[in-house]
Amino acid sequence: MNILKQLSFAAVIFMVLLVGCAHKEVAPTADITKAEMAIKEAMDRDASTKAPLELKTAEDKMNDARGAMKKEEFEKAKRLAEEAEVDAKVAESKSDAVKEQKHAEEMRNSIATLRQEIERAQQSGK
Repeated sequence: MNILKQLSFAAVIFMVLLVGCAHKEVAPTADITKAEMAIKEAMDRDASTKAPLELKTAEDKMNDARGAMKKEEFEKAKRLAEEAEVDAKVAESKSDAVKEQKHAEEMRNSIATLRQEIERAQQSGK
């Protein structure tokens, strides 16, 4: 009977260890990489000048995610990396929108100039 208790105790210990290993968190390296790539893409699209606050937010969260990784706080690191990726995409989108607004303004100015030239040509032709 004593051997049966020892085997039961060993089986329980084994199961606890097995369950504990199954729930071990995994480092979110893919999420970190995706966020870094999103930040780089935003920087390539001039977000540092056209959406600096949004880019800074993304970079700050990325730094916090790296810090969480070092502390092996993988769940926190994953969340921060995902947030950094979203913030970088917002910065990229805002940068693109600012460029498009500038382009639209240039087009409006060109159209206004062309109208003025047409009016002058029509007046001088009378």
